[in-house]
Amino acid sequence: MSAVIRFHLSGPFRVVAPDGRDIAPAAAKAQGVLLLLLTGIGLARGRAWVQDMLWSDRGEQQAAGSLRQSLTQIRQAFGPHADILRADRRRLSLDPDRVEVIETGSADFAEGLDVRDREFETWLAAERARRPEPRPGAARAGPGPAAAAARTETLTVADAASGGVCGWTERVIADGLARTLSELFQSDVRRSPAAAAAEGRTLLVESVQPSGNSLALRIEFRDNPSQRQIWAGHCIAPLAGAPPVEDLRVLRLANQAVEAVGEAILAPPHRPVEALADDPDVLCRRAIRHLYRMRPEEVRRADALFAAAGERSGRGLFHAWRAQARTIQLLERHETDVAALREAGAEHLARALEAEPNNSMVLAMAANARLFLFREPGASLELARRAVGINPANPMAWWALSSARLYTGDPQQSYADALRGREIAILSPNRFWWDLQRFAGALLLGQTEEAIRVGRGITAQCPDFKPPWRYLIALHASAGDEALALEAAQALARIEPDFSIDRLLSDRDYPASLLHRAPGLDLDRVRSLA
Repeated sequence: MSAVIRFHLSGPFRVVAPDGRDIAPAAAKAQGVLLLLLTGIGLARGRAWVQDMLWSDRGEQQAAGSLRQSLTQIRQAFGPHADILRADRRRLSLDPDRVEVIETGSADFAEGLDVRDREFETWLAAERARRPEPRPGAARAGPGPAAAAARTETLTVADAASGGVCGWTERVIADGLARTLSELFQSDVRRSPAAAAAEGRTLLVESVQPSGNSLALRIEFRDNPSQRQIWAGHCIAPLAGAPPVEDLRVLRLANQAVEAVGEAILAPPHRPVEALADDPDVLCRRAIRHLYRMRPEEVRRADALFAAAGERSGRGLFHAWRAQARTIQLLERHETDVAALREAGAEHLARALEAEPNNSMVLAMAANARLFLFREPGASLELARRAVGINPANPMAWWALSSARLYTGDPQQSYADALRGREIAILSPNRFWWDLQRFAGALLLGQTEEAIRVGRGITAQCPDFKPPWRYLIALHASAGDEALALEAAQALARIEPDFSIDRLLSDRDYPASLLHRAPGLDLDRVRSLA
């Protein structure tokens, strides 16, 4: 049997060869690579995940080059033992038959290691937090610790158990909330009547019938141990022959309740701060905030956080979010290697759909990727229809359906779907995402004035979001307003340095294909701006 290499994780990181020499690579990032592998299941990690954890502030190609350099540094430090490290295009690993991991518990995990990457530091803080306080004499050795089980909190969705139409409506709304929360969060979601004792936090759905033709619905979100109300909202919906469970006012209220849960995840009342760094839901909520800022470095940071959440939970949802990040990187032209984006997106889609084929959020993001990454509008439409069918309260499902219909020749229905999704998510801080679909629908329906108004609203909400600027150039030019068209072109050039009018009109791979389908646009006027 080949000689065993001993990796000491308590105190300063050391790698001890059979002859007693410390052969740890000197570079902190190379040591970080080894730590990530040593704490992975089977001493292995996904190559892209390691890359994102250590170079989250770099472009994909630059980060890949830095990882290759670190692998070279490890092999050089290991010398004749270099073959202990294995690497291919997808995975990195250490030979488990030749590794002994030693943790004495007498000092901090990887004491003094300073990698200077925010995502790695978050991971390192979580690893230290899950270990007991350092104490002498508590030796531990073995083939490498498996990933710790993700922490979960109890979240109960309750109905007031009213009678008649009120009770039926409460139960259906509560069932839908429980389904959505289970799709989106790691929490232990439970359903119960309001009278049942509950730990953790509770969403309570209750209603009254103030008249024969209307129903008043209220949802309260509270913390049970402290009896503190976290959020509450209400609406009044008409009764028109059936309980209003699909009324937009009701769906909007339910979405607000889900968003309230998401915001509360970032500041739970009974958990230490250090525990939050390891929580998949916390990582995901942080990632979503970064993702919809749309800047290249923010999307890369979001992707690294989604990767960390997936590593801790094993859920397909986080692979779906990573496919969504690749879709945004393509649409926003953050990365130039389209083949690499598609390869990574295909892998994340496959893993997401294998793990959670009936999660409407997974299906919606898969539909987006099929449409924009792979240019498969038919497949996108099928996935989006499934997403809406499974959970009509999911605004992202309506966004995906609107997008798919836009590219399968149904702009009228696309516009209607966009309006429905936007109404559900109207109070979302990321409302511009749904406004984009209204904008595109109005563009293809020839509603120029509305398209300009909505497009301008999107750029006010998110100035770094590139798609509306591309089309506003053409809309203003076609309307004879050359000054506003040039202003839009200058705004786009500031965030997309290689932008040109010629690329906008002539590059088949440039993400502005709707220009050539929109009625009433005078592309000769656009061309004259060059």
